[in-house]
Amino acid sequence: DINSAVITYYSSLSRWDRLIIKYPTSNKFQFESSFVNPFNLKEKVLYNNMPTYIDDILPGAIIYNKYDARTRLIEYTLRIPPYVPKHIQFSIEFNNRYTLTNYNEERVQGNIAYINVDVNQGYKEINGCDFTGKYS
Repeated sequence: DINSAVITYYSSLSRWDRLIIKYPTSNKFQFESSFVNPFNLKEKVLYNNMPTYIDDILPGAIIYNKYDARTRLIEYTLRIPPYVPKHIQFSIEFNNRYTLTNYNEERVQGNIAYINVDVNQGYKEINGCDFTGKYS
């Protein structure tokens, strides 16, 4: 049978932290059938295994993607806001299990990578800035 592995990474973040993940696009060799879950990674993450807007669970978070045409990699950056009202856990899935390749005369299936992110509660008031929404 074709072998595939599930790899899990863990990241613990706090206010002001930044998470940077570089991952290949489906245009890159040996990643033709790869995909990310949730599909709209620029706005959503997996919260309780459901695609959820990051603003709904972590207001003020900043996400941006940068594509490098030379390497065919995407750099995903998540910036944690300075105000985190409660502990949050979510994940992102990078799935390459549908890509098959030959390695030492054997068919090898791609892997699945899960990144589990824990964001710790914490805040410090900043004069003139309202991250809570109570003064809006």
